Amino acid sequence: TALDCSNCGAPLQATANGALDCRYCGTPHSHDPGGPKKANLLVLAFAAHRAKNFEEALEYYNRVLELDARDPWAWYGKGVSALWTSTVANVRTAEALASINAALRIALEVEPQLGLDLMQRAGRDFNNFGAGLYKLAQDRLWHRETGFSASASYQRAVLDALEVLESGNTLAPENRQVLINIREICDRELGTSASAGPGAYRDQLCAARKLAVHAIRELDALPST
Repeated sequence: TALDCSNCGAPLQATANGALDCRYCGTPHSHDPGGPKKANLLVLAFAAHRAKNFEEALEYYNRVLELDARDPWAWYGKGVSALWTSTVANVRTAEALASINAALRIALEVEPQLGLDLMQRAGRDFNNFGAGLYKLAQDRLWHRETGFSASASYQRAVLDALEVLESGNTLAPENRQVLINIREICDRELGTSASAGPGAYRDQLCAARKLAVHAIRELDALPST
């Protein structure tokens, strides 16, 4: 998850001086400590985050940023929490992306490897949320009305899910699963009767699918490492 050590995968822990360390392998993940108050707030933020209490986590991350506006983990956690407090009717992609980009800018300045690690985490987080949002749209809107796929609310939700996934691809272009999910969602939607004819919805699906297929081919053409 976003709160695990990039070296061994164990949960990160805020130390007494406000830094982040892995309690198992000792790998440091922050060298910009903000004191005990910040450490306590990070502990609370991480606990809420792991428990999937994202509204509570978001509040704590904001309080951390009031103390230290250059804490990349707080910006990252804020972005992920914003994403997961979205609803089908109000997807907070732009807000989440702005926070995560802030985290990446800061991390790449102070510790390039941390920035690269956060980029990969962001790809996974956006992929998980985008796929989950599409499933939620199906669960909540599929059976709600006859000809669900022609409804504006359902189509908007599908396009929002694709936007989240495309943002994940922007953050982590080498995450193949993001691209596969985009392609599969488009294939499924293009196979429905409501998307069979011409129209803006079909055009957007075709465009998203084309870009995903092209990106997958480019990844497949890269030499293996």
